[in-house]
Amino acid sequence: MPSSPPIPAAAAAAASSAPQFLYSNLAFSGSSSGSDSLPGQSPTSEGESLVTSCARSKVECQDSSATLNVEWFSKEEAAWPLLAYCHGVCESAETWTVQNLARMCRKNQWRLAVLELEGHGLSSGTRSLCSSFPRVVSHVGLFCHHVATLAPKPKDDGPIPLVLAGSSMGGVAALYAAAAMAKSLSINDNGSDAALAGFAGCALICPAVGVAPEVVPPPPIVMALSALAWVAPSVGLMTPVEDPSIYACPHTSTRNFVGQWPLATSKMLLDVTSKTVQQDLAAYEQAKAKATDGSQHRSTPLDGMAMIPSMLVLAGEKDHVVPMTSIEDVIQKIDLPQDRKILCTIKKGDHYLLVKGKPMEEGISQLAAWLEGRFAREN
Repeated sequence: MPSSPPIPAAAAAAASSAPQFLYSNLAFSGSSSGSDSLPGQSPTSEGESLVTSCARSKVECQDSSATLNVEWFSKEEAAWPLLAYCHGVCESAETWTVQNLARMCRKNQWRLAVLELEGHGLSSGTRSLCSSFPRVVSHVGLFCHHVATLAPKPKDDGPIPLVLAGSSMGGVAALYAAAAMAKSLSINDNGSDAALAGFAGCALICPAVGVAPEVVPPPPIVMALSALAWVAPSVGLMTPVEDPSIYACPHTSTRNFVGQWPLATSKMLLDVTSKTVQQDLAAYEQAKAKATDGSQHRSTPLDGMAMIPSMLVLAGEKDHVVPMTSIEDVIQKIDLPQDRKILCTIKKGDHYLLVKGKPMEEGISQLAAWLEGRFAREN
């Protein structure tokens, strides 16, 4: 896999052309129900109160090839710490995971910003089509710079404490983006990354760093579908079927994808989970070995992992999509002290870990406790 573009530098150029908005003069431009003018909370059909987004901003990619939608939760002008979240494939900002994160942030006076990936939600692109993993990673980096730049600043104009989080595909993309940001911040000496100086770590929720063999089709079928993906990337054929009724919030949402995944999206995610992560981890370990003996080595996409300030990984005990062994292998290879990398296995949790039930409550509790430590340290 080729290295992702230098994220903060590219992000700075993109952010300069992005719409700027002031929290002191917000128009309610969006909500998690899709309406244009709803207050910060909206009742569900069951009478339960939803936390809805209070603002919307756009990330314009430097080459104008994509416009990414960002939903903001909390219109407070205070310089609250910022949780930047990336969803999984076929999802959007209208999910129960986002809703539960928004409730957690509101309770703790943290700000939540949610990126809708290219081809997802209100972002530009073919519906649910993600054919390039490096492109996804670069978009996550642009998103981090964008939200860190727009969020209200402390009175001393210092950086906002920021944690990057992601689930499933968003989780593995967050890992790569966090490594790139940490590396860039460690070598930057000209102040161009000032907006990201408050980067405090990453939280990965069931990250797609591996795949259970039983969910992968036989090799001949994979080869045939991979070839078709080049010819008809947006067609859904013999690919996983997405049913957002499990996680959509509100249940009437139309932002989440329904039906068979596009061939190119399926190929990209299968490549990432079955080959890319393992190849990049191997390159990372080889680079560490060469650095130890003084040899020169080529840059790898995960070079900056050891520079990430802190990492939390939440995994479901009953996740039948991403094997626990894959997550444990990644954690073991990340060259961070034990107190800076935490793997928390949630009993009875599945791949939709933060959607509902006791596993969600335990996951949110663990995440909130870790975030409290990260944000307190940065403040």
